[in-house]
Amino acid sequence: MPDNTNYIVAIAGPVGGGKTSLVNGIAATLKDSMPIFFDHYEQITAKSMESIRKWMQEGTVVDEFSVPQLTVDLQRLKRGESIRHPQTQLLTPASKYVLFETPFGRLHRATAEQIDLMVWIDTPLDIALARKSRELVGIFLNERPLATDRDSLAWLHGYFSNYVEAIGSLLKLQQNRVGSQADVVVDGQLSQEELIPTTIQAIKHRLP
Repeated sequence: MPDNTNYIVAIAGPVGGGKTSLVNGIAATLKDSMPIFFDHYEQITAKSMESIRKWMQEGTVVDEFSVPQLTVDLQRLKRGESIRHPQTQLLTPASKYVLFETPFGRLHRATAEQIDLMVWIDTPLDIALARKSRELVGIFLNERPLATDRDSLAWLHGYFSNYVEAIGSLLKLQQNRVGSQADVVVDGQLSQEELIPTTIQAIKHRLP
């Protein structure tokens, strides 16, 4: 691999599995690294539950999520070129280690072609759900003056209903299809203080 080529390190895991915390933690710790997020280009969670159910019924074809700008940006970062942040439009310089948070890993062919190493965060789904629930409740508690308790509870009721009806099955599918293609599997039950250096060590061992 040419010396001027950067590495794309994909980091995947279930909702509530700790992807964002791990990516940001590594970016703050590992020299010459930067984060990039799939959700900044395509927000799957913004889609209606009806459309997600239809997508699952039709075979959960991951390549239906078209993110051409993300593919181009990954290519540019890999070549050492700067990109425009998709939300702020600020110029973002490339780093040696590009930490790519993605729900799909190597299943999404257009972005998979750019991935040099894939890390799967192995977090039990019950733990991931508990963490996500704690996060949501914390958000509602902080925003309490802006929303009624009833509105917050109604939103959570809908979230858990969707989880039972579809999201839980989708996460199991992700665990089987995405996790099985990982180069590195890390324990999502570790604390961030343990998980960050463990993952950095695995990255530098394979991509020095």
